[in-house]
Amino acid sequence: MLCLGLLGCGWQLNAQTKDSTSETGVRHLVGLQANALFRQLFNLGGSNLPTNNPYLLTYTLTSGKKRWGLDVGLGYTYNKNFETDGNTKKDNFINDLYFRIGPQRSIPLNKRFVTQISLHVLYEMLYSDTKTESSFSGQIARIKTKTSTLRYGAGPALGLRFRVSPRIWIGTEASYYFRLGKQKTDLSSETEFQGQIFDQQVSSSNKDLTQFVFNPPAVLFLLIRF
Repeated sequence: MLCLGLLGCGWQLNAQTKDSTSETGVRHLVGLQANALFRQLFNLGGSNLPTNNPYLLTYTLTSGKKRWGLDVGLGYTYNKNFETDGNTKKDNFINDLYFRIGPQRSIPLNKRFVTQISLHVLYEMLYSDTKTESSFSGQIARIKTKTSTLRYGAGPALGLRFRVSPRIWIGTEASYYFRLGKQKTDLSSETEFQGQIFDQQVSSSNKDLTQFVFNPPAVLFLLIRF
């Protein structure tokens, strides 16, 4: 109810406020990934579709006259999770950073809809640390896995935005990215029985990554124009 009230107030204020930015001036759009917000507003609790778009925050700088601009996307995930079922304990840590930047061309379709064509350069740093301990019949098995990934690439993106008011937009996008990178995995394991540690193993692997990734338009962005 609070979100509905705030959205209603913002809608009314924007309807009463004239657009102070000239069509020939520079426009700034800040976007926030808002799938969870829209599910609450429209009571879509059972429709929890996964989104593969990691960019939670976007910023677009556009020339109103030529409609060329710069598009930036940023995503960050920091998560610590601990699970146990009595016999197995699992401690998981994730620290991921996603960044993209590139030129963008805006093409108006009508007074409400605008499409965007972008070409992005990508940079991603991913890290995960997982510790698992299992206990059965007095025997304890421990496994530690650390994975670090560095990826970079490029690719096009196609977006569509709907103007709710002069300063509020709703948008979505699809992208097709080519990514290269390297992934390093360190794995260690050991077994403990009656206080004695045996069967210790340590391994490390490096893998080159080549990926073509298509992200369908499953994400919704709430954008504010400045």
